[in-house]
Amino acid sequence: MDTPRSALLKYFHNTSWLLVGRVGRMALNVGVGIVVARYLGPVGYGDLNFAVSFVALFSCLSDMGLESILLRDLVQMREGRDALLGTAFGMRLVGAIVQMALAVSMVLLLEHGPALCPLVAVVALGVLFHPFQVIVSFLHSEVRGRHVALTEFLASGVNNALRIGLVLAGSALIWFGWSIALEAAVMAAVLVWFYKAKGLRLRQWRFVGDRAKTLLGEAWPLILSGVMVMLYMRIDQVMIMEMAGPDAVGLYAAAVRISEILYFVPLLMVNSVSPALINARKTSQAHFEHRMQQLLDFLFVFSVAVAIPMSLGGDFLIALAFGEAYGGAGPSLTILAWTGVFVSLGVASGQWLIIENLQIWSMYRTACGVVVNIALNCYAIPRYGIEGAAVSTVISYAMAVYFCMFPVQKLRLLRSQITRTLMLHRLWRRNDSE
Repeated sequence: MDTPRSALLKYFHNTSWLLVGRVGRMALNVGVGIVVARYLGPVGYGDLNFAVSFVALFSCLSDMGLESILLRDLVQMREGRDALLGTAFGMRLVGAIVQMALAVSMVLLLEHGPALCPLVAVVALGVLFHPFQVIVSFLHSEVRGRHVALTEFLASGVNNALRIGLVLAGSALIWFGWSIALEAAVMAAVLVWFYKAKGLRLRQWRFVGDRAKTLLGEAWPLILSGVMVMLYMRIDQVMIMEMAGPDAVGLYAAAVRISEILYFVPLLMVNSVSPALINARKTSQAHFEHRMQQLLDFLFVFSVAVAIPMSLGGDFLIALAFGEAYGGAGPSLTILAWTGVFVSLGVASGQWLIIENLQIWSMYRTACGVVVNIALNCYAIPRYGIEGAAVSTVISYAMAVYFCMFPVQKLRLLRSQITRTLMLHRLWRRNDSE
């Protein structure tokens, strides 16, 4: 049995691998993404990002809200792994097929033209490989961040190498859509290889109807929450396309690309420490609350430390990365830099809701954010363009993550912990002690 010190080192090692992998992947994606953006120009880059965002609007169908629940069950119930993974895979496969069909059908109904519809269809093909990501939850449950990091880095490396080749060859826009689908296929193949390398076999997976009903019963709030999350993460670019055109989408996408550079940090931190949080909750409520407060505090300080220089240097960063053609994106980046604060707190608090089996409130608070975002976008985009969309995004994230919890008694403890974090309680405590 692991001692507290050895367990801490184990989780630190796991997080380190995830961090190195995500940093490497981020560096590749950002660097090559800038090359692609300069090659395609604001209009072409806007079309590509619209296709990705449009397909992502329906991603809740292939994700099924199962990732966190699957991780929790794999940690708590070591037996029944094959039934759990097989059932989750089957559910996600059905959802992926529906997602692909729905995305293609909807873009045809919107009549966006002969070039954009095939692009959406090609990007949607990659969704068929997403069900294999149940293996990621298994690897996280085994605290094997190294395998997850290597998988993501290799898939991203293949995709980015192909995109550089496409730029050098002067390829058409549609081929960049194929590179996105290929990345999903490569990631699925590597995950399967790692799973088999552990002496495990996919053919032992089995779909269990009763288990599917149980998973769906627990996951449906997260599925609906996923709908809301994707809406207010991606709806901006879809609405900008409808109200301002592809060139505005391209500018906004450039600002979003830089503002999201370090979003992976809260996600990998929470994924890595989730087993520790789950075990802390089993030990005692006080221990769990202490660990949760530490996580919230760390992510808040990190996100503010990133937001300040990014906000102050928005124009410079856009000009340096994307060139003069994207100069209009600078003010949006100055605003969007602050979404990272609420993204960090949202990822951590979302895990709290799952551990406490209150995931239905993820749906409610996210619904609040999406309603605010869409309403503000309808007002702000026609009047203020992409800067209005950026302000709408920041306000909606703040509403979803924090302010909408005030009337809910069941979320009092979580609200109090986030309030302590926002009030810099550790700083005041230190000053009082001095």
